[in-house]
Amino acid sequence: MNMKAVTSPSATTNSTSTKKRRWCALFLAVPVIAGLSLLKEPAEMYGIQAPASQKSMPDLNTASPGEVFQPVATAAIVALVPNGIFNVAQLCVALQTLQFLPDANKMTSADVVVFHDGLTPMKQNFLREECLSSRRKIIFPRLEYSFSNFFPDGFDPVTETPNWQRRTKWGYHQMIRFWITYIWKHSLWQQSRYKTIMRLDADACWHNSTPPSHLPSLPNSNTGDNMVVYHANRVAGEVSFVAKGFLQFVQDYVAKHNISVQNPRLYERIIESCPGKCPTFYNNFEVSRISFMNRSDVKAFHWAMTEEEPFGVFRYRWGDALARYAVMSLFAQPQQVFGGGTSVPKGYSHPLGNRSHWCRKFWAPTGQRIRQAAINQTT
Repeated sequence: MNMKAVTSPSATTNSTSTKKRRWCALFLAVPVIAGLSLLKEPAEMYGIQAPASQKSMPDLNTASPGEVFQPVATAAIVALVPNGIFNVAQLCVALQTLQFLPDANKMTSADVVVFHDGLTPMKQNFLREECLSSRRKIIFPRLEYSFSNFFPDGFDPVTETPNWQRRTKWGYHQMIRFWITYIWKHSLWQQSRYKTIMRLDADACWHNSTPPSHLPSLPNSNTGDNMVVYHANRVAGEVSFVAKGFLQFVQDYVAKHNISVQNPRLYERIIESCPGKCPTFYNNFEVSRISFMNRSDVKAFHWAMTEEEPFGVFRYRWGDALARYAVMSLFAQPQQVFGGGTSVPKGYSHPLGNRSHWCRKFWAPTGQRIRQAAINQTT
């Protein structure tokens, strides 16, 4: 006898609701993509990138070409943006939502720092002139290496095959490498007054439901062992196939370097949970103290993760979220880590394209601004 599958009404409703959300997201994205297509430039169409030998210093100019940027703020909001047109559109929306942060209209509001690997002046100007709605300044430091041809010594990107990839073979792994190691090595931090950075993913947003009052900085000004060095997002976990060998790596590193574990509770959770679901801080949002991340012991751990055998970031896609949880367990005392519970900070939403219904209202105006910017460029 043939048995016909029965679909529950709730399942049908959920499926219909999912389809509606997808169509809504597509409808909102179309004017953005259409406008940005007018801003596309020939070199970007073919993915041309600067060679690693062209290590330029950060561009610290403001909107006025001859005006040297001298930061007043001690906090920076940091993004890493690819050159693609949709990424620029997403970042534009995310930047607009910074108006909901508590410091938005203060004279010392945090600056925005957008790292890139060849973002064109046209797109930089668009982000600067059309996407910020507060007193914030924005700068565009170029990466001091190229994602396309800069790999750790001893790692062969041609013969090696990643166990996970998105868009390009090693692009996502290079993004992880940046957030673990190379963001802290960038010369910008030696040239400025910045003490903390808040990460801003292009597909995240803030909305007007009262974010924590200390943002985008850290929550207090205590000194010494009581100084907060990290504001964590909620605790999450990495599945085993992108955390392969990570537990062994951490245990070997602790033994080899005689590390005195500073947060035993977090460290025990790594031991208990890996490799099934290694604990992480969901670090698409985070606030970090630069001086802590540039401590010699922290830098050495980061370097071992990304630049040395077993090259876990490239071979197994060890993520920067894994790195943050491990670093806080090994090197930060419990009182130095703020947050890290079961929920995201109030007012924060990620990713932009799916669940952030608060921020969809910015998509249509963004598309209109992009189209107008393109028209202005051609008239």
